[in-house]
Amino acid sequence: MSKITIKDVAREAGVSVSTVSRALSKPENVKKEYVKKVLKAAEKLNYTPSITAQNLKGKLNNIGVILNASTDESFLSPYLSEVLRGIMTITQQKHYFIQLLSCERSEEKTKELISLYKSGRVDGFILLSSKLDDMFITSFAENDVKFIINGNVYDENLINKVYTVDTLNEEDSFLAVSYLIKLGHKKIAMVNSSTEFTVNYERYMGYKRALSENNIEEDKEIILETGDTIESITSTVRGLLLKRGDITAIFCKNDIKARIVMNIADELGLRIPEELSIVGHNDTYMSEIAKPRLTTVKVPIYEMGVELAERLMLVLNGNEIEKRKIFETELKLKDSCAKIK
Repeated sequence: MSKITIKDVAREAGVSVSTVSRALSKPENVKKEYVKKVLKAAEKLNYTPSITAQNLKGKLNNIGVILNASTDESFLSPYLSEVLRGIMTITQQKHYFIQLLSCERSEEKTKELISLYKSGRVDGFILLSSKLDDMFITSFAENDVKFIINGNVYDENLINKVYTVDTLNEEDSFLAVSYLIKLGHKKIAMVNSSTEFTVNYERYMGYKRALSENNIEEDKEIILETGDTIESITSTVRGLLLKRGDITAIFCKNDIKARIVMNIADELGLRIPEELSIVGHNDTYMSEIAKPRLTTVKVPIYEMGVELAERLMLVLNGNEIEKRKIFETELKLKDSCAKIK
């Protein structure tokens, strides 16, 4: 049996194809008698409208969510599941689909994404990261692509043109490292990821400022930029701790790195917090399952996901909104830090 089409419904109802399309997608704009005819015909024929047929403009109600980097690295992050939970809460309410896109920045990928948008296969994008020099952001802006970023923008020409949702990463990292300094720590390592990304750059700048304002000289050897795989973090941090016995505290750019650092410390016989204090960032479930419980910066990740989706929906519907939304964070003091004796 051949698939029932919108033309079959139009023939059965005795109306035009465009009337059927409008009756199914925007019934408030069609006379009630025609809507009744169309619905009756559709029910009789057991017709299910395709996604494209639901909208005369060809919009798919499809949002592209661009992940941070590779698929492996992205799905290792507890942050991802929580921000996606927030995004999907809104997309489901608004009857949108999401398409997960794992993309390294490149000219080829940039062209593919712009093609997706211009062909109508996605209505807009949510970028879950931003770089200091970001070809996605620049190209999207130049091509009038509708998008929003979970992050910051450093291009002065785009700051007032691009929609962003973020936290004050430099400030909360400054407070976290300052807390360690107040406990008497001076040799404080940092376990970060690539500072090409704004979030990592800002957290490094907060770390650096805390040292500077407390007259502690920055030690480049104990500032690490690791990959985001367990193997990369483990190898790099273990090497540092074996080499530098003077390190008494470590600030990690997120909780998963902090949790891995705790495992390494345990393997090396370093007691936490008596011999090594550790601070994480984000306050994901990793901070609670850690033993001892991890001192960390609480970030409202779910709420940010909700905000990203809600604000993009407003932009897609032609609403004027503020360009930047900042969420507050909080340093959560738990059990993984101690005073220097």
